[in-house]
Amino acid sequence: MTYTERTGRVILVDIAAVVVMMSIIGYPGTGRMMAAGTTTVQRVNYSDAGTDPDLREIFIGRCADFKAGKVNPTVDLNELRMKNCTQLWELFSQAFKYHEACDVNQTMYEEFVNATAITIPANKSNFWDGWGIYDTVHAYAKEGRRAWSLEYTLVGYLINNLKFCGQEDETGFRYDSCPGPDECGFATGCVDAFWAEASVYFAKQAKGHVRVLFDSNREGGAFQNENSYFAQFELNNMRPDAVENVNIYLITMVNQEPGDNCSSSSIQQLTTILTQSGISYTCHDQPRDVLHLLCTDEIESEECLLQKDILESPTDVALPLTTGSASRTRSTIGVGCHAFIVISIYIIHNILHYT
Repeated sequence: MTYTERTGRVILVDIAAVVVMMSIIGYPGTGRMMAAGTTTVQRVNYSDAGTDPDLREIFIGRCADFKAGKVNPTVDLNELRMKNCTQLWELFSQAFKYHEACDVNQTMYEEFVNATAITIPANKSNFWDGWGIYDTVHAYAKEGRRAWSLEYTLVGYLINNLKFCGQEDETGFRYDSCPGPDECGFATGCVDAFWAEASVYFAKQAKGHVRVLFDSNREGGAFQNENSYFAQFELNNMRPDAVENVNIYLITMVNQEPGDNCSSSSIQQLTTILTQSGISYTCHDQPRDVLHLLCTDEIESEECLLQKDILESPTDVALPLTTGSASRTRSTIGVGCHAFIVISIYIIHNILHYT
């Protein structure tokens, strides 16, 4: 074997060794372990936007606002003083950071959710199910003054409408794309798993009389037992010793035909579950307090005509009319009395004159 042949063989052996090492430890920048002879793992592109670029700053800012009572003015500020926003951020981010987006489950958020826990007043808990009722629920809650939905607790407000997910390499956050709702499976993945754990916490805090709002025209029925955060994580975690009554509100949007009502099969399924759990309930079709709220935006609709006078401060309109009517009545009575007296005097005068 010539020197050139020996040199070439050594080079080939070195190249082969390098290839084997790279196949074992992974190519630079992939963060993946690959066995010899396997192909590179393809990066999954998800359907939703990636992690918010300023996620930490948004989180800390929201936390500070909530602690100051700027979000829900009915919270106990003394209780909130014990919350450390930086520590809460660390607990939150560690739950999914450096984990692949769909490899996150509910229990990974348990420590964070417990650290954010605050007291929810009795008779204030307001549950909901179905995105069609979302805006109505928050308008009805009135920033916690009328009711508390999960989004007006500390844990719910901190995370509501944020985009976030993790990855195993680089910064631990993934910024190009994240899974959309149920893309990883029901209640699985960075965002969905969080809301599952938060829903359990919210239900366990409920006490007294609580409400649950449904859209009567929800496709598939107002109450749905499958793939429902209310059914799977809230309804099943209400405490019968704490919750006295569940007020079921079936809401029909103005200018729509009513859908499900209190006698519908989906609501009967819900009431059966409540009865079996030992929790009493009442059901309301189109409750007036919610209808009044809906009518503020649809004042001219036929359904709201009866509500119109109420919403336009009837006292301010009626009082001048009532006062005017009373004045006119008094004036009429006065004129009548005067005429009666004049006529009486005239008659008496004539009688005396001719006798």
